[in-house]
Amino acid sequence: MTTDDPHAGHGDVTLALAEQLPDGGVLYQSWPICACRLPALREGLGPPRHQSLATREQAEATGRAVREVNSGVKLEGGQ
Repeated sequence: MTTDDPHAGHGDVTLALAEQLPDGGVLYQSWPICACRLPALREGLGPPRHQSLATREQAEATGRAVREVNSGVKLEGGQ
C-alpha cells in the first residue's frame, strides 16, 4: 500500500516557543511537527542563541524533579 503523505515514516519532534511577557512572566507553547522540517527551520532561524543537550537519564531526572515541585503551573493541551 502506498501513501501520498510526504511525512509518512518520519519521526515527530516538538517545536517549542518561550515568549517573555510584559509583566515578566513567560508563555511557553509547543507544537508537534515532522522531523523532516527541522533542517529548513534551522536554516531559516540561523544559529541558536542557547542550546542544551541532556542524556535520557538527565532528562528523566529533571522531569521527576519538576513533577515534585508545587509550582502552580497549569498544563493545557497535550498529554
